[in-house]
Amino acid sequence: MITLTREEAQSVLDALSDCREDSEELFYEYKQKYGDHYKPQRITFQQSVLDQSAQAIETLRARLSAPEPEPFGIWHQGDTYEESDFYLYKDSGDVACKTCVKLYTAPPQRKEPDPVADKYLMEIECTKCGAKQDGILTVNTPPQRKWQGLTDEEISNLWNAPGDSGNEFARAIEAKLKEKNHV
Repeated sequence: MITLTREEAQSVLDALSDCREDSEELFYEYKQKYGDHYKPQRITFQQSVLDQSAQAIETLRARLSAPEPEPFGIWHQGDTYEESDFYLYKDSGDVACKTCVKLYTAPPQRKEPDPVADKYLMEIECTKCGAKQDGILTVNTPPQRKWQGLTDEEISNLWNAPGDSGNEFARAIEAKLKEKNHV
């Protein structure tokens, strides 16, 4: 994926708009000079290119007119690793110094519900300028898979398997549970 700044996207829009205007002028001059029936595939192709460029221009205009997204996080680049820090924007707000960089890359969107999370209230401080704000540290606990036990039939099959010690039976049960639960 390629990400452009708003200024770069505006430059692309301007260039595409200029190119489309020039192509449209040439297209209509060609149609007037030769008519609609001379090389109809060429006319159809040129009309298709004009239509697609118009659609691209409208898409760019719509995206550029949309409000800027809220940053995902803030990165403070310190002189050393220990002085550098990352904060989630939603937890730290606009607490940032001149060396802090707002990050606009959104995290991947989840389709499944968020896992259980432990939340801790803490004070967030920019290590460079000392600006402080209360924030919430969220620690996600991965979702737990539902435990798969053994059916009576599986236990019976393991009991009747060759071997005569309780240890062998216990190891067979252990192996079967690991297999069912991908441990």
